[in-house]
Amino acid sequence: MRDTTFRVLARPVILVAVLAILTSLTACQTTQERERAARSNDSQTCIEFGAERGTSEYTTCMLQQQERRDTAALRAAEVQRANAATTSDNLETVRRLGCEREAEKERKRGEKPRDCR
Repeated sequence: MRDTTFRVLARPVILVAVLAILTSLTACQTTQERERAARSNDSQTCIEFGAERGTSEYTTCMLQQQERRDTAALRAAEVQRANAATTSDNLETVRRLGCEREAEKERKRGEKPRDCR
């Protein structure tokens, strides 16, 4: 009986594990496809600027396009970090306001109010 119960319970766990692995593999392909598309766009941009493949101008242009993309990614990460810090500050403010509200209720009841620092 225990063996049957284990098999019944193990099936969903195995299914979830397989789905997680497949999802992660799909995400890797998507990243590779995005990088390939970005390189293709960069190449097209450089060609439109007049740089021919195989020349130093083309190489310089491709490096500039990569640097532009890296800078944009860095800015996006900085914005995300700033948003996370703001969210953390907001959560702390909400916590403190709730604590101060409860401390005020405790004062009105004649109890020692909690410390909200």
